[in-house]
Amino acid sequence: MWFAIGVNKISIPISSLLLTVALLFLSLTSSAKIERSLAVKFVNGARLALESDRLYFTLPSGEKVALKGDNLRIVAPNQNASKAAIVEQVDRRTNEVKARFLVFQDGYVAPVPVKFTGAEHWTYSQKDDTGHLYGVISIKYVQPLKSSVMLVRATDGQRLTLQTDTYIDQSSASYNFDPKQLGWDLDRFEANDGFSSNLSEAKHDFFIGIKKGKFKRIVSSPHAASPAHEGQSSFGQAVVSGFVSKIQFGLEMLANEFDSNSELEDKLNNRVFGQSHLVKSLVRNSHVIDDESSTRPRIVMITGTSGAGKSYVARELARERLQDMDYFLEIDGTKYAGGDAQQANIMAHKLFGAEKAWQGGQTGELTEFLRKTKGRGVVVINEAEKMNPYIYTRLMEYFDTGMVTAGDGEEIAGKQVLVVLTSNRGARQLIPEGAKDWSDADLERYVQGVTSDDVKRVFTTKQKANDNVLPEEVINRIDEFLLSSPLTKPVLNKIFRAAVIRENEALAEKYKGLHFNFSDAAQNYLALVNVDLMSHGRLMNRRAEGVFKDLKETIAKALSSKKWRSDQITEINIDLKEDVSHRWYFVVNSDLFVAVPQPSNPNPLADPYIRKIIGELDSSLKRRVIGQDAMIDNVHELIVDHLAQGVRYLPTVFMTVGTTGTGKTETGLAIAESVFGSTTRAGVIDLGEVSSAYQFALKFEQGLEGAESDFERYLRNNPDGGVLILDEASNMGGQNRAMKNELFKKFYAIFDRGSWVSPVTGKTYDLTKHIIQLTGNDGEHFFAGSSADEDRLEIWKSKNREEIIHEMLIESGVPEALIGRLATVILTKPLLRSDLKPIAEKILKEKIRPLETQYRGLKISYGPEVLNSLAESFFTHGRGVRSIRTVVEKRFGSAIQMALFKSGIDLNNLNGVNLELKIEDNKSETPYRNKNAAERKVHVVVDITKKEGSSTTPIFTRKVDLTEFAQEQVLMKYDEAWLTAIHEAGHAVANVPDITGEKVAYITIRGGTSGTGSQKIRYLGYARTHLVDGYVSPDHAKVVGQIARIAAGNVAEVMSGNAMTAGWSDDLSKIRHLAKAALISYGFDPRFHGIQLDREGNPILSEAKRRQLEDAMGKLIEKGMDLARQTLSENWSYVISVATELMHKGQIDGVRFAELGKFKNPVSLAPGTKPSEKTATSVSPTMKQLMCRGFYSLK
Repeated sequence: MWFAIGVNKISIPISSLLLTVALLFLSLTSSAKIERSLAVKFVNGARLALESDRLYFTLPSGEKVALKGDNLRIVAPNQNASKAAIVEQVDRRTNEVKARFLVFQDGYVAPVPVKFTGAEHWTYSQKDDTGHLYGVISIKYVQPLKSSVMLVRATDGQRLTLQTDTYIDQSSASYNFDPKQLGWDLDRFEANDGFSSNLSEAKHDFFIGIKKGKFKRIVSSPHAASPAHEGQSSFGQAVVSGFVSKIQFGLEMLANEFDSNSELEDKLNNRVFGQSHLVKSLVRNSHVIDDESSTRPRIVMITGTSGAGKSYVARELARERLQDMDYFLEIDGTKYAGGDAQQANIMAHKLFGAEKAWQGGQTGELTEFLRKTKGRGVVVINEAEKMNPYIYTRLMEYFDTGMVTAGDGEEIAGKQVLVVLTSNRGARQLIPEGAKDWSDADLERYVQGVTSDDVKRVFTTKQKANDNVLPEEVINRIDEFLLSSPLTKPVLNKIFRAAVIRENEALAEKYKGLHFNFSDAAQNYLALVNVDLMSHGRLMNRRAEGVFKDLKETIAKALSSKKWRSDQITEINIDLKEDVSHRWYFVVNSDLFVAVPQPSNPNPLADPYIRKIIGELDSSLKRRVIGQDAMIDNVHELIVDHLAQGVRYLPTVFMTVGTTGTGKTETGLAIAESVFGSTTRAGVIDLGEVSSAYQFALKFEQGLEGAESDFERYLRNNPDGGVLILDEASNMGGQNRAMKNELFKKFYAIFDRGSWVSPVTGKTYDLTKHIIQLTGNDGEHFFAGSSADEDRLEIWKSKNREEIIHEMLIESGVPEALIGRLATVILTKPLLRSDLKPIAEKILKEKIRPLETQYRGLKISYGPEVLNSLAESFFTHGRGVRSIRTVVEKRFGSAIQMALFKSGIDLNNLNGVNLELKIEDNKSETPYRNKNAAERKVHVVVDITKKEGSSTTPIFTRKVDLTEFAQEQVLMKYDEAWLTAIHEAGHAVANVPDITGEKVAYITIRGGTSGTGSQKIRYLGYARTHLVDGYVSPDHAKVVGQIARIAAGNVAEVMSGNAMTAGWSDDLSKIRHLAKAALISYGFDPRFHGIQLDREGNPILSEAKRRQLEDAMGKLIEKGMDLARQTLSENWSYVISVATELMHKGQIDGVRFAELGKFKNPVSLAPGTKPSEKTATSVSPTMKQLMCRGFYSLK
């Protein structure tokens, strides 16, 4: 229940209610409109009211109790004072009513299944008769002209939930009542003593069951204002007493009917396997066949997978219940599908018969059936939802009145008919893909838990743009919607065994006693090889027929060839065997062999084709994706697992993230080529442009104007599997984290299922054959400001851990639940200079190859310097491989084509013609700008020559400017470069490995850029270190050493006689952060133990404590500064040596740095080769104050 009143808070006595269903003919005269209210006041003074979107029940005493639940509203009765009101709970998104509850004035709440569609009036009233309290809910409807009446009876403290509401024809003096039809079981029927009263007219009507559910009025007292109608009248007691004594007759009838149902269900369940719930429902509904008082047929819609037994169960029900198959009609709904109005009219003639004016006097199959059976029997309409709307218009009349107007105008009755409509619609939406692995008990529980409304929704919801759903008028005339159960392996085994028995019986009848004996292994095998849980259950019968046909042919050949003699055969035994090649076959009487269908290979690794793919997979992927061996190793494991699974239930899904242009998309294309044979088996869907649910739907649900989506187009083009690349997936939703989260959740239905049903075409696609790759540029910030190979490689190694990658994605807005659905998430390695040359050659060959094919005889060549230049001049970390690919695709092709055109040579005779590519780049080789250097220019040069004999003749040369594509060179002035070299050398020399636990790995003063767009930054140089022996826990000496190393850059600048530069601010921030962490987080100073931090990690301090911390930090920083000055003073020549080499070469690796430390007297090529006497041994008080206290306030 969605909400309930807290009864323990109500102090007044409350009567318990037993709710049961009864029938009452009640005339309603009011026509006031049903409206929602903000408040209702009850007769006893209690009040129900909505206040600030909350519903409150106020007792007469004034105590107020809140009703639990959201989105509630009040529906007041159409009367001045009432003892009850109805509360609706509404779906916030659709505004549809989810449930209705009756709230009594004494505080009880009970669910009521009433319907207000088409209603104009409702009331609630009560009567106390012979100690029983009767509450009556009455609803008057305009369309149809009927009333819904419920009887609520209070008795001995127990409560019974309402099962249904009952519609009563207001124009009829009597009405039909079938307890089983309303879902009553025996116990609940016994609880009802049959009493019914019409309180609005102050008279009592009494009804008694006579036979077949027919109730007739036997006593009716006229309206009179006398005590007989107030309370407990002797007249009323006498009638009720007589009624109770006679109702036993009706109860006995009901018990006999119940026993008959059980017997019929048992018989049908021995013929129809795996559909016990269908059997039970159809048996219950089939009582209409024997109900002479029925006013209309019973209509049941069954949907489910093909071959599950939907039509079969109805056929067997007719066979058993009617004992005459002339009372069974099966109609193919597809014969009445499609067509225009004229064609629909012709189709109607086939079903209902033609008008007399039509030649031939065509009779209708439905009308003729009803004539022949006198309106009694079972009718099955297969694929009913496909029938033309006009046909349904004609059928609606029959469903509603039980009468069919034949073509000749005759009214034909068909009221004692069970009509079963079958369909396959929505089967795959209603039945989870994982159901194939459920037990029979779990599957039965699931199917029985699918409600009639669940199935109904399939027929009222469009699944594609041009989908024709069933009209509401038809839906409302269908009494029950059912879902057939898919067939499990045990059920299929039963079906096959039953089919074997039938075939054997037919065999024995035709061939005078001939009989086949199948071993259990043989029968189980045939069931196994024909299992398809989602469809084709009927194949078991066909397979049985085929097996008998093969066996009969084999035996007949044996007899014909004299291998067998009929007088020597007393029985025929069939068993299952396996040969040395692991192929199965049937053996008959130990000497005849019959081929049988083979099961799918349970071990794909034994398949030579799969083994070939796996054997070549690693080299194939690494040949296409260069520089990502670690990623390929990871992907290789995933693909092998995907291919090795004999049975797959889900697609294989993984994600690659990292800096742009590192080969993420190329990896998906490589997988498609290596596993599926071609890059055309890959589909790329760009998610970076998806920022709303509408844009997502265009790609994955339904395209513009009902066209298929990108996703369906990919699936349609690759029915046997492929690679779907969801490019830039982490950019989906933009900066809106909530939208990003919602969009990613839409993938759950794809990743968690083995199939997908198109909302446009209704077609089901198998996803288990596919590999899905998501890509993203997440992780680019890890490498911001780093361009050196060694530096970026070390960063990648430190970040390439699953927990770090997962945390990064979660912070960017990717739901943790989606990450959990991925087989793995891989951080691609940043491209190194060593990777670029083979990558450049691959790109260049891809461009040249089709040109050499186009111009037959032409030879296009290039030297290794072209590949080096492509890597050095055009590659940027911000764009990755795309920076090289762009210049080759946009300029090299056109440069070659224009050179050939302008050369004037005969393009039809290019034998001996060579076209050589070169790149000219006048970029500076030094890290600083030379005064007389020319403006930088980069050109591709195309030289065309022709070789004739031993001589080569120049023909044409063309240059094309590529400067706009070249990587930016960040060059400093000479003095700035020297100061930067001193700064970075100071960092490196002041690092004492024995103290810091780290050693220098790389130093550079070659400036560069990192990132793109607003994230693009420029840097002048850096010195990078790495751990000597792994991580060293921080201690006091290590922290002082790290402060010294960080501060040494600026200290070296000052010691060389220069002023403090702006670069010091970044170093100082790092120093202060390190000092604060040492004192608070590392616990170096006991005065700051237990300091609390705010949400941003900053310490929460009093003013006094803050001053103490500032002083402690100053002292710690001063120690680091002293160590930096001391180290640099003692090794100043080392600083100059490193700075000098940096000015020559621009960078130094760790090995060269160590070698330079061995030299005593370096040669200086720059000013400031000696430390200033003033700064070599001390730092000015102003500088110390800036370093330790005043430059940055405590954060």
